[in-house]
Amino acid sequence: MIESLVNLNVSERPVVTIDVGDRRFSIRRVVTGVRQLWSAFVAEYMAYIERVQEYDRTTRMLRERDKPGAAEEIGKLTDEITAAVDGFAERKIDSQLRIIELLLVKNGYEFDRQWWIENAEESDYKDFIIAAIEKDSPPVKKKTEAEPSTGEG
Repeated sequence: MIESLVNLNVSERPVVTIDVGDRRFSIRRVVTGVRQLWSAFVAEYMAYIERVQEYDRTTRMLRERDKPGAAEEIGKLTDEITAAVDGFAERKIDSQLRIIELLLVKNGYEFDRQWWIENAEESDYKDFIIAAIEKDSPPVKKKTEAEPSTGEG
């Protein structure tokens, strides 16, 4: 029986190098778990945006009606949305750091949570994750007004 070995660890992959603070990370592998965690995070984030928008619509409607008890109902809704958003805010950083941890470990780096907390901010976490995930996407050519339409599309 002939056996062949395929080593996917050395296959050609795009690499993105990301500088954060005083460190540089070269990301080559973005495992499925990273994409799953990011998708779940984005879905939860969008759900909270929708909840806040619904809160805004509902409270606006209650104020416009000016019915007795509206202030109490708005207070109750405000307490509920505040608790929900606060809970998400606490989980958000943990979720992003978990994604970064998986990215780093699968690319041969040690993950130092405290270093990330002390050297990066929340927007850096998001930018790091997006840069890593998008490294595998082909560049998108932006159509300018001067370009003729191909009629496709």
